[in-house]
Amino acid sequence: METTDMIIDLTIKNRIKADEGFRLYVYPDSRGNLTAGWGHALLKNSLITEEIACLLFEMDWKRTLGRYGFFITRYQLTLNPVRRGVIINMLFQMGYKGVCGFKNMIICLRAEDYEGVAKEMLDSQWARRHEIRSSRLANQMRTGRR
Repeated sequence: METTDMIIDLTIKNRIKADEGFRLYVYPDSRGNLTAGWGHALLKNSLITEEIACLLFEMDWKRTLGRYGFFITRYQLTLNPVRRGVIINMLFQMGYKGVCGFKNMIICLRAEDYEGVAKEMLDSQWARRHEIRSSRLANQMRTGRR
């Protein structure tokens, strides 16, 4: 590609970006399609590349680790690596607000009552919706082992 063509492409790209507008949040476009970024439609049943899926996962992973740091600081927790992994897993799936909704679980965590933590994890809508995952994580929390 010649330099002139690259300049034209860059100009076109910049014009499209300006026309589309940029939003970091998902919003409905003029047709009601969920959209993000510079007019990227997030259509039901549309495909993404594995590269994009990996980028999205890494962004979510970093955000989850930040939330974990805030969580353990807020509740003054010290957890072994396996139990840390359980909380990170829950934060990834449910978000910070979701995990903070487990008030009795957090009380047990602070008391290092891991049997109680596991019981509170399993006594939830989350556990009923995700039986295999919640059972595995509750067992890891109870034992401190994978």
